[in-house]
Amino acid sequence: MEEQNPVQEKTNKLPAWLITVTPLSKALAMILFIALPFLGFYLGIQYQQKITIPTPTVTVNPTNTPSPTVTYTPLINTNNSESVHKMV
Repeated sequence: MEEQNPVQEKTNKLPAWLITVTPLSKALAMILFIALPFLGFYLGIQYQQKITIPTPTVTVNPTNTPSPTVTYTPLINTNNSESVHKMV
C-alpha cells in the first residue's frame, strides 16, 4: 500500500483552478499585500478620532503685576564683627 501525505489528499480534492498560481493571482496578491496595511492604518486613524474625547484647553494670561520682593540691608554690628541683616 502506498501512503499519502494528509496535506496532499486535501489539496488533491480541490479543483485545479483554485490552486493554480496565475499572473493575475500574483498581481492581486501583491496589490492586496501593499494596500491592506494602508487601509488598516487609515481606518485606525478614523476610529481613534471617533473614540477620543476632546479635552478643554486652558489659556494662561500672564499678569503685569510684579511679585512682592523682600530686600535685605546688611547692618554691621560695632560690638562684634558679625553681620546682622535687617529686613526693609
